[in-house]
Amino acid sequence: MITFRKFVESDWFEIDDPVNKYYDKINDVIKEFFSLLGNGVNFTMVENDKVICCGGVVYIDDNNAEAWIRLSTRASNKPLKLLKTIKVGFDMILRSLGSVNVSSHVLDGFNAGERLTEYLGFNKTEEFMIIGDKKYNKYAKI
Repeated sequence: MITFRKFVESDWFEIDDPVNKYYDKINDVIKEFFSLLGNGVNFTMVENDKVICCGGVVYIDDNNAEAWIRLSTRASNKPLKLLKTIKVGFDMILRSLGSVNVSSHVLDGFNAGERLTEYLGFNKTEEFMIIGDKKYNKYAKI
């Protein structure tokens, strides 16, 4: 059974087998990311006493927020159940935020991340950002 609980910073590190490992290589980005977490709604999903997913939405300013997610490769054993559960979590968060513009950035060419982001109702925009030497495409919730 998958359960939700409040995200704590150690949950990030408990996922030692993330689907996308690139962020782990950029310590400055991780430090900045953790500094923003207090300004949002974040969750952890646990199955069989193991953290399999964490994510949420953090405020960038009064009108804009950024959605994020970190998935364990262990989470893919029941993909449909997991996707539906993640969507429920994000839908609850997004409803609670009201009229805030929510976006998410996905590593260019990371097909699983792109599909998940689109499944959650985000649409790819023309905007992108560069972190380190990687391009991240912007997706916006409309």
